Amino acid sequence: MIKKIFLWFASLHGEKTFECVVHEWHSLLIGWAEGITLFRKPLVKINTYALTEMKTEWHYYNIGRAVGFISFIILTVGMIVWIRS
Repeated sequence: MIKKIFLWFASLHGEKTFECVVHEWHSLLIGWAEGITLFRKPLVKINTYALTEMKTEWHYYNIGRAVGFISFIILTVGMIVWIRS
């Protein structure tokens, strides 16, 4: 099922392969996780494969960090509003 979703995303991007789309999404997810935890050091050591992935798909990684930071702000503001109501 997941492979079909990534293949569909790959078809939207034109000539990208399944592996290329997986690398992009993985870099985005790593960046999001770092952004939502306010850029703290990860508890799990990142292996060299993920590091090279993050370097080759740096734009997805940085977008993920920005989205993660925005997610943190939205969640924080939402919690403050919820607590005060």
